[in-house]
Formats: sequence, C-alpha cells, structure tokens
Amino acid sequence: MLRKAIYTRYAVSFLGILFTVSSIFFVTFYLDVYEFAVWGIANSLIYFLTQIGQLTYVQYVEKYFPNLEHSEMFSKLIKFIKTVILFLPIWFLILIFLDNLNYFEKYKIENIEILFLLISLSIFIESTNEIISKYVLSIEKTIKYDQIDFILNKFLKLIFFLILLINHYSIYHLLFTNLIIKFFYISIVIVQNGQSLSSIISEFIKAKVFKDNFLSLSYSSAAFLIKTLHVSFLNIVFLMFTPFVSSSEIATFSLCIFIINNLRPVSSSISALLIPKISRNIQLKNKDTKLLNFTTNLSALIGSGFVLASMVLFLLRDFYVLYFDDYLDNFYYLIVLSIFASTINSLYAPKFFHIKFSNEEGKILIFTLINYFSLVALNTFFEGSLNIILIYIIFELINFLIVQSLYYLRKYEGNKIINSPAYIFAAVATSLIYFEIYLNIQILILILLSILLKGIVSISKEYKKYLDIN
Repeated sequence: MLRKAIYTRYAVSFLGILFTVSSIFFVTFYLDVYEFAVWGIANSLIYFLTQIGQLTYVQYVEKYFPNLEHSEMFSKLIKFIKTVILFLPIWFLILIFLDNLNYFEKYKIENIEILFLLISLSIFIESTNEIISKYVLSIEKTIKYDQIDFILNKFLKLIFFLILLINHYSIYHLLFTNLIIKFFYISIVIVQNGQSLSSIISEFIKAKVFKDNFLSLSYSSAAFLIKTLHVSFLNIVFLMFTPFVSSSEIATFSLCIFIINNLRPVSSSISALLIPKISRNIQLKNKDTKLLNFTTNLSALIGSGFVLASMVLFLLRDFYVLYFDDYLDNFYYLIVLSIFASTINSLYAPKFFHIKFSNEEGKILIFTLINYFSLVALNTFFEGSLNIILIYIIFELINFLIVQSLYYLRKYEGNKIINSPAYIFAAVATSLIYFEIYLNIQILILILLSILLKGIVSISKEYKKYLDIN
C-alpha cells in the first residue's frame, strides 16, 4: 500500500509541477511587474500567516491521529476547523494594522480592503487545507485524495487561471478562484469521510471549541513553533526585504519564493507519507534507522533530479528569457538556486519527525530559534542587500546539521549523514552555475545524469525491502 501511495503521490506531484510551472509562467506573462509584485506580497502573507492559523493542530494530527479511532479523529477534526474559523477576523485586523504602518503604500493598491478580505479568507482555507492533508495521511487515503487534489488544485486551477488572465482579470479574481477550488476540495474530504451531511453539520454545531481543544499543548506548541519557524523564515525575510528594493526585484524574488513554496512539499513527499509509520514505530519503541537513512537517500536522489531539471531550464534560457524583460538579469541563475533550495528540507525531514515524535521537540526548538533570529538579524542589518535565497539555503543547511546532530546523539547504528553522490554533485553544480565559475552546462548535466542513473540502479535494489509495506 505504501509503495502504491508513493507511486501515486509522485506521479501526481510531477504532473502537478508541470501545471504549477505553467501557472507561474502565465501569471508572470499576463501580469505586469507591479501586479506580480503585489501577487508575491499577497502570497507570502498568506503563506506566513497560514502557519500561525493552523493553531498547533497540524502537529497534533500528525503525531496522535494515527493512533486514534476514526470516529474520534473526525470529531476532533471538525472541532479544529470550527476553531480556525473563529480566528478569521484576526488576520483582517493584522492587515489593517500593517496598512496603517504604510507597509502597502508603495504598491498603490486599489480597493485594498477587498484584497485584505481575500487574503484573510485564504489564510483560513489554507490553514484548514493543511490540517485536512495531515488527516488524510492519518487515515491512509492519500492515493484517492492525491488524485482529487491534482484534478482540482492543479489541472482545473491552471485552466481557470488562464481564462481569467487572457481576459485581463485582476489578481483579486485569481485569489478568489483559488479560494473556491480549495474550499471544494476540503468539502469533498469532509463529506466523504463523515457519516452524512446532516451528521457533519450536527457535529460542527455541537463542537465545543473551549473544551479539551488544545490537547497535549506542551508537544503541540513546541512542534507548532518549529514548523512555523521552518516554513515562515523565507517569507519573513522576503517581507522584510521588500521595503528596500524595486518592484522588479520584488517580482523576481516573488517568483523564486513561489517556486520554493511549491516544490518543497513535493521533494519531501516520501517523508510525509511515512509520518503515520514513524509515529507508530515510536509508540511501539521500534528503531527505524535503516528506513530513515534509506528515505533520506531516496529523497536526495529525487532532489538531484529536480536540480538536473533546473540545469536543463538554465541551458534553454534563450527560449524564455524574452518573456521576463522586466525582471532581474540574473533571474534564471536564481531559479536554479531556488530549485536546489527547495530540496534541502527533504534531507532532514525523516529524522526530524523521528526526533520530534520522541519527545525531544524542545531541543529542536531551542536550536531553531537561535538559527532563525540570528539570520533574521543579519538580514535586517544589511537592509535588503543580501540574496535572500542564499540566506534561506544557509538556514536550511543549519537545520540539517541540527537534526543530524540530535539524531547522532541517540547513538543509533548506521547513522549516515547522506549517502548520495548525485546530491553532493548537484549542490556543487548549483554553486558553479550561480557564481558563474564554470559554465559548461552540458558537461555538468551529463555528469549529474550519469551519477543519478547509477544512484537509481543502486537504490532500486533496496526499494521493495523498505517500502513494500501494507
């Protein structure tokens, strides 16, 4: 079952990437650089505040739901969603507060209150969607809902976006369309896993948000803060970066961040699918070091494939560079860097979940806080003059070292850092391309391809052993 789930997730993920890339291209093509800058700001605010809007529920679901009965899971799910709804006005007030600080003044946004309303609703929808995605993992129905997610959130979204953009509709209509599609997906999951529509409504009405709501708060709050710090870092440094730079720079880095935010979950897909198994292994006191090492190296190979694809895009840059006249001259170098940056999380995600579920989330939190605020302070000191993608890579590499060190201290056998020559070469090649040290891109592609193919042959021998699990 797990192997089929992995096949399905990666199949729809890779197809989804193609549709997402197409969406990015059409949005950048049809919106001018100023509109795209606003689009980037809006999406970064949504992405950042969504992490807070989840209210520790994502962390509770991923750790505890795999060990609960379905009826109890569903009852808690409805209560969580009801609570998230109650926080909706807070996001609107935060945006009003930022507007009073003149944060949005340089963008000359018309009908800004409508934009704030759409952003606030999007935060609620995206928060709920995150909780729903962990619930789907817990009930182990990812195959079915990955397919539905692809049809709605990738395929139909691209079609609707293209129609709107061709007919010169604004980003307000794009945000509203995304809202409706996500809401429809959430409704499908809830209705199909509830007993009936009337019972769901009844469950929603009687759910008491102030009774036994924030359970296991010591774990959930720590895990919540860690997740918020991890996911929000890039968007925070970007939002701090925007007051000091031009619209073309904002638009360029908006594109980079959009790439990272969309690719990062894909590169970590296997780790996400293993969350229920890791949780149960911790409950049963089973050591799963070999599985975690295998998963890390498989993720590294997949990440190497992403980097290879980015190098091909770089090689073909003459075919699309004319469509990005208003963006920075080095934007295609930044795309290679961004795609690489999106893969680092997958290297430490398996062991990260293991440590977190082993009641050592406090240690991760302390080190992550130091990492986070040190780099935010550095970015603040230089007032937008640093490359925020490079800062993000440093942040993720330090997170990798934190997790690896904490896992090493547990003294498990076979604790390998990373056993993937393909990924190591991919990292080196990315650096060479970005800094223009060596630009024989064809040779780099051929070398990486050969190493990658060898790695695939090697790891395929162990694939069934670890992932053919019912």
